[in-house]
Amino acid sequence: MYCSNCGTENNSTAKFCKNCGAKLKEETPTSWKCSSCGEMNDAGSKFCSNCGASFTDEESSQYSSQTFYDDIGKTGYDYTGAQQEQSNQSYSDGQVSKEIVPVFNRSIALYIVLDIITFGIFGWYWLYKLSNDVNNLSGVDDTSGGLVVLFSIITFNIYTVYWAYKCGEKLVKIKALRGEHESDDTKILFLVLTLLFSLGDLIVFAIVQSEINQHAE
Repeated sequence: MYCSNCGTENNSTAKFCKNCGAKLKEETPTSWKCSSCGEMNDAGSKFCSNCGASFTDEESSQYSSQTFYDDIGKTGYDYTGAQQEQSNQSYSDGQVSKEIVPVFNRSIALYIVLDIITFGIFGWYWLYKLSNDVNNLSGVDDTSGGLVVLFSIITFNIYTVYWAYKCGEKLVKIKALRGEHESDDTKILFLVLTLLFSLGDLIVFAIVQSEINQHAE
C-alpha cells in the first residue's frame, strides 16, 4: 500500500504511513477475488474467468472509484499522478531536492515574549525550528537547525547574519513553488535588519515564522 501523502510503500495492513505518519487510504486494486472459487480476476470484470460466477453490483462498486481523497476529505488525489510527480521532483538551480515534511503553526507574539523574558535563550530554539522548517519548505538540503545554532553561538551571532541572508533567498523559492512572486530584495532586507538593528533578529524571525505559518497544518 502506498501513502497518498508522500508516496512511500507501506505494509498492506498498515493504517499509518511509516515515513510521514499520514493516515493510509485503501488503494484501488487492479484485480479482485471471486467469492465463489477464489480466482483473481481483472478489476472491472463482470464474470469470473474460472467458474463463470457473476460479480454483484456491490462487489464491483467497491472498486469503481479511481480517486483518492486526503485526510480532510476535500481534495481529490490521483495516486498514479502523485507517484510520477514525486519521482520527477527537482529544482532548476541544481540544489539537492528534499522531501517536504509537515510544519506547524507557532504564535509569533508568544515566541517573542519567551525570547525576551529568557534574555535571548529561547531565541536559539526558535532559530533551530525556523532553520529546519525553511529548509523543508524550500526543498533545499542546507545547514540543519542544530548546526545553524552552533555556528551562530561560536561566531557571536555573525553566522546569524549570513543565515538571515540565505533565509531570504529560500523564502523567494518557497513562494515560487507556491506560484507567487517575491522580490529578491527580501534577502537584502533581512541582511540590513540583522546588521543595523538590535532587535533585527527578532524581526526577521517574526517575518519568517509568518511565512511558515501559511504552510502550517
